[in-house]
Amino acid sequence: MRMEKNIKLSSKTTIKEYQIMLQEMDKGKIADFIFLRLTERYLLPVENVPIKYKNGFSIMANSCLLIETYESFRQGWDDTFAQDRIPFESFFNREKLFNVFQDDSKEFYMNIRCGILHQGETKKGWKITRKETHPLFSPTEKKINANKFLKTLRVVLENYIALLKTSSWDDEIWIRCRDKMNFIINNSQKNL
Repeated sequence: MRMEKNIKLSSKTTIKEYQIMLQEMDKGKIADFIFLRLTERYLLPVENVPIKYKNGFSIMANSCLLIETYESFRQGWDDTFAQDRIPFESFFNREKLFNVFQDDSKEFYMNIRCGILHQGETKKGWKITRKETHPLFSPTEKKINANKFLKTLRVVLENYIALLKTSSWDDEIWIRCRDKMNFIINNSQKNL
């Protein structure tokens, strides 16, 4: 297989540049690159929308995509195709800022993630709001505040990047991160 090193992995980093960071074991640069890759794909497209065009469904669709991608980095998975609801259960169980969803992770997966991504709607009475007075999640109402969800997701991502920067190169978090990046690079090469 031919290796195309000029393929961009983010708006600022090519495969070749990433491989140099990898050879140099430059945790800071790699962590910053991953942060840029994930924010520019999932957060910025819904954060930087004029208020009159903001949509809770779009915010939650991007948030669900980011959760699955983030879990792929945390777990070292090549993809989440056969994982079903596992990425969401893992995410809500580990991330303290989202502990209000722990008991409802299966329902979130089915009625928010699958509902929005497959049917373009929530299911079984689940609702999305953007009202600032509403909490992140109301389990009794099954109502999620999309704006707060997105802001909290950004904090989780920032915490992950900080953890990468302070962890040892041989820690499990880095091994899994590098595994995920290897899968990403291999996938980018398949059609060359």
